[in-house]
Amino acid sequence: MEKDFWARLGECQDAFTRWEKKWKKLKEMAGNLYLENQELKNENEELKKIILGQKDEIQKGQAGYENLRSLYQENYHICPLNFGDRRKGDCLFCREFLEKAYRGEES
Repeated sequence: MEKDFWARLGECQDAFTRWEKKWKKLKEMAGNLYLENQELKNENEELKKIILGQKDEIQKGQAGYENLRSLYQENYHICPLNFGDRRKGDCLFCREFLEKAYRGEES
């Protein structure tokens, strides 16, 4: 009976050692996952800032286009040659400038 007791105690100790190794491995994996998660959260925030910045730029560009179109409709030149001058009738340069602005091309 005493041998059986010591044998069982040795088995329990071996099992405990195996579980302890598994526990340490799980803790290490959890720590690595936590760090990776933090890095991904930070990267996600940076990407959101970039995307929102680009969205703001697009909206500013659209607002600028709308301002130019509005000036043209109020009979002002928007072409670089005569910008801000009153116009009488259509101006081919202004029309081309508006079309390029609408298409997003460089002037």
